[in-house]
Amino acid sequence: MKMRVCILSVTFLFFGAGTAWGQPEWEHVGLHNTDVSFLVPHPTQSNVLFAKTGSFGNETLLRSSDYAESWTQVIPPGAGFLPIQMSFHPSAPDTVVVSGRRTYWWSTDAGNNWVQRETNLLFPGSATIMAAYLPATPGVVFLVAADMDLFWNIYRSENGGATFEETDERPTWAAMNLMTFVSHPSEIIILPYGPSSTDGGETWRALDSDTIVSEFWDIAVSTISSTPIFAVRQQLEGPHAFEPYLVKRLADSARWDSVLHLQRYMSDCAVHPLDGEVVVVSDSNASCLRVSADGGATWTSDPDPVISHLWIRDIQFSSDGRYLYLAAGSSESGYRGVWRREYSASVGELPEAPSSFSVTVYPNPFNSMAVISIRLERPADVDLTIHDVTGRRVTALHRGWLAAGIHTKTWTPQRVSSGVFFAFLQTDRESAVQRVVFLR
Repeated sequence: MKMRVCILSVTFLFFGAGTAWGQPEWEHVGLHNTDVSFLVPHPTQSNVLFAKTGSFGNETLLRSSDYAESWTQVIPPGAGFLPIQMSFHPSAPDTVVVSGRRTYWWSTDAGNNWVQRETNLLFPGSATIMAAYLPATPGVVFLVAADMDLFWNIYRSENGGATFEETDERPTWAAMNLMTFVSHPSEIIILPYGPSSTDGGETWRALDSDTIVSEFWDIAVSTISSTPIFAVRQQLEGPHAFEPYLVKRLADSARWDSVLHLQRYMSDCAVHPLDGEVVVVSDSNASCLRVSADGGATWTSDPDPVISHLWIRDIQFSSDGRYLYLAAGSSESGYRGVWRREYSASVGELPEAPSSFSVTVYPNPFNSMAVISIRLERPADVDLTIHDVTGRRVTALHRGWLAAGIHTKTWTPQRVSSGVFFAFLQTDRESAVQRVVFLR
């Protein structure tokens, strides 16, 4: 299970006109000879990736800051971390929560250091706790808990996850994941059976009303506003037969439509961060990788022979749109670990990795609030401003001295129409610009 968070504002694909996989081939870049089953990219620091290793109470969380090439342990084995779900604060993405035992884990420095956050809720040490920020309202956090066949109601916090109140809603069955999405900021989905909400938890409905019995394994969506949601779903067909499918739900619909019959239920899927119609899914005992560039209408398979040696356990796009990552196990020596593929562009050139002086926007496009991150190599007097396409200044987000490092500011447009804008970062020595798309 996983979350997806992605950024960028340049349109490109790596799949070569949507019908063939481009070069280069897959690279075995990190955690060699280690079973990896959980990957999450940081939404604004494109070089940062998280991974889970271990199992059965000895799960470990690791962090990479160089695109998966080297790793540092940030939550040790046996500490109560669980590889289920991770959620980033919508306006301060260096604040992160991740699932755990009895309570959830919390970091305020982009995942370098973690603590188990104490709240007013008391659960047994064996309970699985999942928490997620609601992108539509940055101070709101939802929480669910499950313990074998026992499960509790859904809880809501209005103060960033410090204290919670019980709602009248509870999971349809034991929860395995709690997911929210920057592209659908008021939507909440609880896997594998529901329920779900499209209005920030004010009302709840069945996750799936299309089939008699169904179970969801994975969900993926672009960060572009109101794009389709894709999921791996197992559904009852006949009195004793469950069949797995990749399914698709349009933003304004409650209906899930089947787009690909899978061979294996526990498959994983990912959606390109800049194109909600580009989907990647593992299949056939997770030793096959398929891609569609048209929302599931047509499919091609990755021809790289290394794929047949892997048990693909997770798929993630990097948050700068540069790489696709695979978390892989294998029965063969030398294949376990993290694999990476750099995209071939069919439109324009590949973006460069962020320099020591840069400005990035997340999500982009956005429809309510954008987080603008600036990276400074040295202390400087900084101007960060937003301009429209005519060059007219719309607002100033920061004017003044900042230390070296990464800083984030938020932009919530007021009395501004949808359109293209530009975030300008200026010091006495350097300048940078990032295109921003605002969609109401």
